[in-house]
Amino acid sequence: MTTASRPHHRILSAARAGLLSLGLAATLAATAPGAPGGRLTEAGFATASAVTLTSTAAHTTIGGTIHDHAELSGAVDPTGTITFHLYIRFDTECSVEIFSSTVAVDGNGPYDSAPYTPTEIGDYPWIAEYSGDANNPPVSTPCSDYAEISGVSPAQPKLQTNASPDVVLGNPIHDTAMVTDGHAPIGGVEFYLFGPDDANCTGPVVFRSYKSLDGDGSYDSAEFTPTRPGTYRWVAGILGDEENDSVSGHCNQPNEEVTVTVRGLSLATQASPNVAVGGRISDAATLTGGDQPTGTMTFRLYGPNDSDCAKAPAFTGTAVVDGNGVYSSGEFAPTKAGTYRWIAAYSGDTDNEPVAGACNDTGERVIVSPRTAPKLVTDASANTLVGRVVRDVATLSGGSSPTGTIKFTLYGPNDPTCAKVAFTRTVTISGNGTYRSGDFRPGKAGTYRWRAEYSGDSRNGSVLTACDDAAERVIVRPLS
Repeated sequence: MTTASRPHHRILSAARAGLLSLGLAATLAATAPGAPGGRLTEAGFATASAVTLTSTAAHTTIGGTIHDHAELSGAVDPTGTITFHLYIRFDTECSVEIFSSTVAVDGNGPYDSAPYTPTEIGDYPWIAEYSGDANNPPVSTPCSDYAEISGVSPAQPKLQTNASPDVVLGNPIHDTAMVTDGHAPIGGVEFYLFGPDDANCTGPVVFRSYKSLDGDGSYDSAEFTPTRPGTYRWVAGILGDEENDSVSGHCNQPNEEVTVTVRGLSLATQASPNVAVGGRISDAATLTGGDQPTGTMTFRLYGPNDSDCAKAPAFTGTAVVDGNGVYSSGEFAPTKAGTYRWIAAYSGDTDNEPVAGACNDTGERVIVSPRTAPKLVTDASANTLVGRVVRDVATLSGGSSPTGTIKFTLYGPNDPTCAKVAFTRTVTISGNGTYRSGDFRPGKAGTYRWRAEYSGDSRNGSVLTACDDAAERVIVRPLS
């Protein structure tokens, strides 16, 4: 830029410093409005300093599209064009362009680039350039502007599993995994089988199977023939690849149990719902597959808080068996709060083997609370990048005019046991409803885990969410 005299040079220096101090990403043309013959007047500076171009890039997972969005403001009846330039991933110098899109400008306002479909995971920088016109100078966003980076992350496949039906001892069982929403996944599916009667999948794996992936679809484990009756539990997970995240399975997921019975006899049990002290609880046992069974069904209730069902029963009920069908324990009214566990046992007869449940069987626990037992459902914010905001949201329901506090605690990075606190915030509550943790900006990459704890009050019990809940994990990726 040239000037006619030293006083103009001082004006230009001061104006240029003012533009920089405001953080404007504008590049002044050699001849700005109001500066004929190469001289930039004060009116020209007023127009130049008013023209701004701000832009925000979109993010996606692999297989999706990205685009850039620009807002032109402060210009005087602007025309010309805005050109969006996209550069190869991790190109911090914006030196290798892979895509460009030009749109005509007709006034101040928003403008979008055409979409682009990346073929690799990474961070792609954009630059948006306004051409300027007779009334307005050109404006350009800088390379590697934080808001001008489109993050392309791995696909997040979904895994739905379904075990084979219950069988009589001597017949094979298997598991089926349905993989969806992947991006041409080429990893694998691992199947693990626990049992019999390993309620928490903490014992040894009795069988494992691996299937290589070739895209989305249905995959079956190899077959396994149990040698002992009982309840078996499958756990399946996806081993990811460069373009697909891994997916971990968990014990006791829906449709992942197989009951193996003797002579086709099956015993299914279901306890009554949770209650407060003073309420009544019971158990129901459904006997199927028997050969005109007779004998007795005995129900034993253990607790409160007898996790191994080793103490004397708090209650025992007996029903006479007369054929296949549903049998009830009778009701019991606990006087103490805690967790109670039912075990039902069929005596057997000359034509039918005895069969019994086990301590901590699924559906056989009843929580007796001293007060109202509210429900706390949490949902963490989406995966993000280092320096961006993460937060947690907790919805309290079912409480009796609850008061007190909800404490949000964030652990990590990479702390699966929730021992290392990265952030905590306590909020006061007034009634059932939705409450927020406040914002936190992680400075390190990794997996973060939220937990929320409702304090309880004189009318409501306390609630603490579990560590490593899938809905409470946030993956924070590095910027590059």
